[in-house]
Amino acid sequence: MTTPDARSASEPVDVPQSAPARRIGKPRWFDVRMVLGMILVLGCVLVGARVIAAADKSSTVWALQHDLAPGSLLQDDDLKKVQVRLYEDADTYLSGASSPAGRVLNRAVSAGELLPKSALARRSAYVTLALSVPSQRVPASLAHGQAINVYATQAESSNSQATDAGAGQTPVALVAEAVAVADVSGRGSGALTVSTSALQVSVKVPACQVEGLIAGAEGKTLSIVVLESTPAAKEDPC
Repeated sequence: MTTPDARSASEPVDVPQSAPARRIGKPRWFDVRMVLGMILVLGCVLVGARVIAAADKSSTVWALQHDLAPGSLLQDDDLKKVQVRLYEDADTYLSGASSPAGRVLNRAVSAGELLPKSALARRSAYVTLALSVPSQRVPASLAHGQAINVYATQAESSNSQATDAGAGQTPVALVAEAVAVADVSGRGSGALTVSTSALQVSVKVPACQVEGLIAGAEGKTLSIVVLESTPAAKEDPC
């Protein structure tokens, strides 16, 4: 006869199974989400840098210190460098990398105006012509860059003969219209200095007008009249 204790000892005993062990995986350096995040951040930084650089982009160009007439020979004192934002118009104006001093204007340019490339004449288009003018017929304020008219009258000896002959007023001829003053020399400096009887007024004139100006001024007394407003340049001065 089998006892209860003997039966319980012979029956299998259910033992609860333990959970499977979890192993720690090796770290993965290539994470798709992390890579996409880094690309997004770098893209935003690059786009922002380009936007800021474009907004702050400026160009160095030349501007005029004062008004200059057509035919004026540019000098260093006439020019100044300025920083401006030109965007797509940058190629229209003369870069500050090289000085335009020594070039000639083919149109009037006002003080503070940016110097465009189109305002510079061809190097052979204008020439410098020196005129001898009595000092009393030259305005005291005459200076480089002003626009003037040059008038010619008969010399003093011819004037007296014409008056004695009853010719009336001495005829006056316009020999140069709206030309630019390049230089004025012969003036005295200082309160006690006496000016010479004649001044040399150098003007810039179109090359095709030189012969006519010389012929009109030959043997005549010249007078200078400064124009109040700077005239616009003619498309074809010849």
